[in-house]
Amino acid sequence: MLDNLNELIEINLKLLYESPDKQVWKTELIDENGDKVDDHNRFAKILEEKRLVNIDRVQGFLCNLTQFGNDVFIDGGWIKYLESEKLKLEKIESKEFLEVENLKLQKESAEHSKTLRQKEDEIRNLTIHNLTLQNRQLRMYVLYSIISFISGAVLTNLKDILDLWKILTQ
Repeated sequence: MLDNLNELIEINLKLLYESPDKQVWKTELIDENGDKVDDHNRFAKILEEKRLVNIDRVQGFLCNLTQFGNDVFIDGGWIKYLESEKLKLEKIESKEFLEVENLKLQKESAEHSKTLRQKEDEIRNLTIHNLTLQNRQLRMYVLYSIISFISGAVLTNLKDILDLWKILTQ
């Protein structure tokens, strides 16, 4: 019975739906060949657990089709219901997977942004340091140029300066 349970549910859901009061006796539940189900008590309990029928509480022999069971039959039957539930579950799992992937990507993006800000800070600090070094180097060039100019002027006129020095010291 459990091998083809969904088919049995499908068959008996139709039987219940088409019955005049939307109810049948447990003993009237059928298998795929139209014969009585071997273990009708167990099968009725399964139908009740799946919320397709309510079993009469007084005597426990009558199976009444529930609104849910009625809706399942109208919407295409038990097998179609299972397929749609499976698709819903897959969509939920897919959505959850995509949400997890999205969160991972957002985390990576945040880490990348943080790293990018750190690199930009490093670049800014290095640029400032580089400009400071260039300014020092420029000052040194100017200083060397002035010293070279003065040295050149002194050396060029050294003979005249020495002659002037001799005259002054005498």
